[in-house]
Amino acid sequence: MTRTTDAAAERSSWTAAQVHRQALIVIESTLAAMGSVIEGETRHGLVVRLASGRRYDIVVKGARAPYYVWVPKTIFPAHRDQALALVTFFDSEPEAAYLVRGPVFRQTEAALSQLVKNRDYIGKQSEPEFGLYLNEVTLPLLKRFRLDAMVRRLD
Repeated sequence: MTRTTDAAAERSSWTAAQVHRQALIVIESTLAAMGSVIEGETRHGLVVRLASGRRYDIVVKGARAPYYVWVPKTIFPAHRDQALALVTFFDSEPEAAYLVRGPVFRQTEAALSQLVKNRDYIGKQSEPEFGLYLNEVTLPLLKRFRLDAMVRRLD
């Protein structure tokens, strides 16, 4: 077995909690390597101070396969100082980390409408949520939110 195949086999057995923990580790280590300070962990993510001194509340999510990743608006109201960090652990690919700022979820940019979701479910039982719809069409759109590039832009 190759190293990639070994990693894929290990990832396939992770529980949801392990996926989240691994995503936190990836985000924390990447941000720290870029000069950011992790000020603390929250139930859903991190409080981070970038090298510029700007603070962000970051909700961290992990995904083992392309699908819909969501977060309730009560946890992530998508304010200016908030972001959603996503780490993908897809079988045949190395892990990849992304950072989508809160205001992006409130925009109506046509180019992102297939990827970024703002759902209110009026009159339904589900809570309002923001999400990222991951599939073969939308994954190329996600590349503009690569974590390293986004942190440089925010700093």
